[in-house]
Amino acid sequence: MDVAIGGFDPSEVSVKEGDVSIRFTNLDAFGHDFTIEELGLKVLLGPNETRTVTFTGSPGTYTFICSVPGHEEAGMVGTLTVLPAAGH
Repeated sequence: MDVAIGGFDPSEVSVKEGDVSIRFTNLDAFGHDFTIEELGLKVLLGPNETRTVTFTGSPGTYTFICSVPGHEEAGMVGTLTVLPAAGH
């Protein structure tokens, strides 16, 4: 997922429940984060940093934002949908 002041790309992501890994690349020369408040998840991204984060996802739809002041308002918001695993 690319992260920049213009937003997250892609801004809508669907994954299966369980271990979820997302690779982030901050395209800007200043910091951002990836925050899902409902999951208690906050990933800090330094300038031009790339990192992969793994967390446990439960079925549901979650809003993610960059919580740096003013960034959510600038369009840094998206949706993560965690789908039930097969057989649920």
